[in-house]
Amino acid sequence: SKSSFQTETNVLPGLFRVCRLPKSPPSPKIDPTSVALILPKSGTVTAFVEPILTTKTKTTNENENDHQQQQQGGSCCILFAGKEKEVKTSESGQPQPQPQPKDPILFPSPSNLTATVEALQERFPLLEGCDFQLMAKQLASQRGGTASSVRCNTYHICSDIREEEETTTTTAVCLVGDAAHATGGVSGQGVNSALRDAQALAECLLSEAAKRQQQVDNDEQQTQPFVSTSTMIHDALLRYSQSQVPEGTALYDLSFGPNPKSLGRKARYVWKNAVDAVFQGRFGIGTPPLQTLLTTTLKPFSDIRRSQELEQFYAEDDNDHYYYYHYDNGNDNDNDTKI
Repeated sequence: SKSSFQTETNVLPGLFRVCRLPKSPPSPKIDPTSVALILPKSGTVTAFVEPILTTKTKTTNENENDHQQQQQGGSCCILFAGKEKEVKTSESGQPQPQPQPKDPILFPSPSNLTATVEALQERFPLLEGCDFQLMAKQLASQRGGTASSVRCNTYHICSDIREEEETTTTTAVCLVGDAAHATGGVSGQGVNSALRDAQALAECLLSEAAKRQQQVDNDEQQTQPFVSTSTMIHDALLRYSQSQVPEGTALYDLSFGPNPKSLGRKARYVWKNAVDAVFQGRFGIGTPPLQTLLTTTLKPFSDIRRSQELEQFYAEDDNDHYYYYHYDNGNDNDNDTKI
């Protein structure tokens, strides 16, 4: 039921603005067919260049029907992201009277585009050759955006099953990807996690459908109650939540890091990070960088989290890692399922 569904949304610090260019940056250091992160020459605002790929078909030989499709870079989007400067405080804890200047990229003024153009040129020399004036106009014409993290206690909702005159009515909603477990791009696993969710959902649906078909094949005389489509969907979506909620929770924990409560755990976490940063898993010491693990292996997120030995830092009570979903199966024997 809807009352069983709970979600937690937190706005992440920082702002971003996006502009779109008709051509990718001409710099040979930027691949026009892949996403590029450009660090600024100064300041804290970063730029993500994301190409908008186009498909071009060309004839490969004399046979006009023999074609080959190639993807090539065309236009692109550039996302500028950063944090507003913190206001300095005095020893008494009161903000100092001098206001901090607004960043001309994150807070462009339509009446002073020159400041934004100069900031872009100075901080991002790799974008040389782009239309900085066009970029400044686009940045100034929009409101700054923010990203949020999302966690849900279950990834599906199913209404009660009601059977009247051999008619079953039900409503089922399923969440995948960022709708269920958004990390605001911190882990860079948004698309990958959505594909994993989609695969798991398909497997659960196919498995339950196969069970129902097997029941039909083994009970030609229909001596047993037939599993309705609604019940099959309910069971499939419950299995999907049981499978993927731990994965989404692990990805969330890996993305934002632990939140140790005691001083001892904080010290152990800092020490582990230092060892990992120095050795990166070489000589059997420490572990490789997290981004490397996430992007070069098909291991489940929950297994990576356990291998990182982070579970001891997240909560004092292990039960905090689990969620309970009240599954109403239409019978008197309702149950709480631990997922």
